[in-house]
Amino acid sequence: MLQMNRPISAAVVGPLAILLAACAAISEQAEPSPDRASAVSLDALESAASAELPPAAAYTAIPAGKLHASMFSRRQSLSRLLTAELARGDLAAAELRDDNLWLDWRSAALFANASAQLQAQALVGLSRVARWLRADGASVLQIVGRQIAADPDQLAERRVAAIAAFLIAEGAPAPRIRAQVVDISQSQFAQHSSTRAVDGFTLVVAAIVAGREALAWVPPADY
Repeated sequence: MLQMNRPISAAVVGPLAILLAACAAISEQAEPSPDRASAVSLDALESAASAELPPAAAYTAIPAGKLHASMFSRRQSLSRLLTAELARGDLAAAELRDDNLWLDWRSAALFANASAQLQAQALVGLSRVARWLRADGASVLQIVGRQIAADPDQLAERRVAAIAAFLIAEGAPAPRIRAQVVDISQSQFAQHSSTRAVDGFTLVVAAIVAGREALAWVPPADY
């Protein structure tokens, strides 16, 4: 079940729930298209009815002694998949911190100004992340949005929901995805990052370790 580490509005949660049922009707494509993005956007799902979430997906766990090597391997494989995004600067960084892999996207590379609909240029990279997560049964993904001011339109929350919705539509297992928004004025963001875009989005990949599976969902200390 997709979890929100910070409660969000029903208008956001409802579309995410119905999307899980709608995803089954979306056919596989080698590469996503703008039409496919519109099919899973929040705008297209605003009036959708609620639906039951599927049962928890199976996962695997890695031995604790292999954690560091496995995370290094994850960084290599995802960096190869996202070479174009890194080269364009859409993806500001792909770095290992505290045994987690941080993928830092610039907001402008994902969304148009004041919009919660994913741009066409973002779809290929996010689709590859989704397929990678589906294939890697020992990882979980936390989607973290950052807001720097009051957000009466809940734009940051709608954007993280849109990212989660698209990843799920592309095959990422919903039980291994969570999403949240953090207020960077309450974090130590500026002290720890010289590369992360202040208004960007971070996809944090954590490994599921045998004997301490629940720790995979512990949010990183700083975003």
